[in-house]
Amino acid sequence: MASSSDAALTLASTAICVALIVARCFYRLIFRCHIHTTCHRRWRIDDFYMTIAVLPLIGRAVCILLSFTLNPDHTYDPATEAEAQTWGQSVESIDGDRELSHKLLIPARIFYAMFLWCLKLGLLAFYSRFIDVFRWGKLVTDALWWFIIATFIAVFITILAECRPLSLLWALNYDDTKVACNRAVGNLILMAVCNIIINIALIILPFPMLRHLRLDIKEKIQLGFLFSVGAMLVAITILRIPLILNESVSQRSRSMVISPPFSVLGLC
Repeated sequence: MASSSDAALTLASTAICVALIVARCFYRLIFRCHIHTTCHRRWRIDDFYMTIAVLPLIGRAVCILLSFTLNPDHTYDPATEAEAQTWGQSVESIDGDRELSHKLLIPARIFYAMFLWCLKLGLLAFYSRFIDVFRWGKLVTDALWWFIIATFIAVFITILAECRPLSLLWALNYDDTKVACNRAVGNLILMAVCNIIINIALIILPFPMLRHLRLDIKEKIQLGFLFSVGAMLVAITILRIPLILNESVSQRSRSMVISPPFSVLGLC
């Protein structure tokens, strides 16, 4: 079975993010805006992106939990007779579970990318309401929207194309040969690079509008600090790459290091 720490971390981070997203959506739907007489609040496209992000988030958690339950160590070695006797199962049954656990990593990685990119599109849609009034705003937001879509397609392709044939992603090492592509290093690095570029772009995007706001210096600094919180995600992404590589790109290290940023992403 999956270790209690792995399961607890996955469930906790997923539950926190789902709770934050659901709370935000309910707040947008139920509570009316009373800040000023012209203030209005209605369901917008950024709310839609945020809402549907819950689905891949839950899907990723389910796949990861099932994968660790079927294969706690995420080993690619075939089962031995000793292991079969210990677990009270046949060697073929254990090998089948191990292959299925690796197959589940494919939808888990796709769901994770969908979750992150939904949040990016939601944040971009939110900022576009403020900067589209500028001459350059519409052009920049459209370009960034297409860039986000293009990077998601690139990440999706690397998930499925890094191992050729695809079956190498879940094949066990019956002939004592190690398959490097099942570590999905290419997907890890591409996803990290795309994350960093998009997050930096989303951090910079709202700053030009600050000089057009009728706020004092203190309030502008506070808003600037709020917009800069996303820099934390860039730092986390940069730091987690060497941490995962030092652990030989194991799925356990990827899941443990990836899960904590979920809470930060949900909050942002």
